[in-house]
Amino acid sequence: MNLELGTVFRRTFHLVSPVFLVYYLLPEDLWVGFPKPFLAFILWSATLAIETLRLVFEVDIIGIREYERGQISAYFWGGTALVLGLILFPPPLVVVSMFGMAWVDPICAWSRERVGYPLVPLLVYALIAFSGLWFLTDFPLGDLLILSLFATGVAIAAEYPTMTYVDDDFTMLMVPLLGTTFIAWLL
Repeated sequence: MNLELGTVFRRTFHLVSPVFLVYYLLPEDLWVGFPKPFLAFILWSATLAIETLRLVFEVDIIGIREYERGQISAYFWGGTALVLGLILFPPPLVVVSMFGMAWVDPICAWSRERVGYPLVPLLVYALIAFSGLWFLTDFPLGDLLILSLFATGVAIAAEYPTMTYVDDDFTMLMVPLLGTTFIAWLL
């Protein structure tokens, strides 16, 4: 198997991107009196500036796919979804959705190229969702199962279609967050 550097970088970035969840470990006033959501907004603004410069000056960044060169990148879409998640949604659901997107999206690509799609991604996402919710919440077992299966189904469904302008890094985070937040509210 001969993977190009951009593909290796992109998939590695996916796998390690849950490190951004360290946000939850920071103090609410960030030691300097600024509210924590302000940090998320500042970091997102920096990515917006970088993305704007990349598009205006047609700069190639490692891992950018050919079709992304003239449009908003997956990096920016994923970062936007993460910031919205960190600011607007319950932390356990963000953690589950982030790990799900970060680890299962590359598994989707891998299994499509070889074998096991969509069964392998469904199983991995279900394991991430159930174990994450089990560790991070006090939901009863039945609610855990409902939320895990729902999150799994909508995440893989959100990853599947190829959309021209919106990357699945955004949809694989936002669709499960919106859906599981609503289902958790119903339960």
